[in-house]
Amino acid sequence: MGRSISGYIRQHHVGLIAAFIALTGTAYASNQVAATHEPTADTGKAKIKRGPPGPPGPQGIQGIPGQVGPSTGPAGGDLTGSYPNPAIGSGKVTADKFAVLPAARATMPADPNNSLSCPTHQTIPTGTDTAVVYSGEDFDTAGLHETTPCVPAAQTIASLLTAPRAGIYQVDAGVKWGDENNTVGERFLGVLVNSGTNPVVPVGSRIPALGDAVGGTEQAVSTMVSLNAGEYVQAIVYQNSGSDISLLRNQDRNFLEMHWVGPAS
Repeated sequence: MGRSISGYIRQHHVGLIAAFIALTGTAYASNQVAATHEPTADTGKAKIKRGPPGPPGPQGIQGIPGQVGPSTGPAGGDLTGSYPNPAIGSGKVTADKFAVLPAARATMPADPNNSLSCPTHQTIPTGTDTAVVYSGEDFDTAGLHETTPCVPAAQTIASLLTAPRAGIYQVDAGVKWGDENNTVGERFLGVLVNSGTNPVVPVGSRIPALGDAVGGTEQAVSTMVSLNAGEYVQAIVYQNSGSDISLLRNQDRNFLEMHWVGPAS
């Protein structure tokens, strides 16, 4: 038995040495890997050695700006108090700081049907409502009135005072009737708003002819109206004396005037 084992070893010693080397080499390699990747106590994962941090990356795009905060601090100029709630200072709003307010006074009645009489008067026929045409004006701050020459003929557009902006307007009109038939019939003066499909006469005066003994027949009316931009007013007269009566051009009491008072709402 002893010979057979020793004989076996002598016959197979090269193979046995090769098997020994193979087995011991594999165990050594496994021990080296386990030592290099030894799990940590707290994570149970293999330690990985990290290199140094890299350079910073490029800057990102700018974000959306936030809302502007309220103004703060003391107010100046014509204001008093502090922002965000200052007030207008006492005595700071003077007349020269107002915008130009629409206002006009039209005068000088002119006959649109007769260029010969136009320079002196406007003829008012009997029994007919007639718009007074004004060839001149005392003032017009905002283009409310359009003047008209007598040649070739006075234009009826000169009977209008047109609102350049919406709002409440004060309207006044006056008429001094001529001396013709000054004791016969009635006289009427009214303010007509937007003559058209729906004319409105918010104010009017109707009186009997008074005669020369009391200085003639004279009338005046006044009202306030709400107008949109482009709407207009006219002075409308009527007489039923049976013949024509003149409104003299050089009579200052023949007029139509209008001025803006304030917004309608």
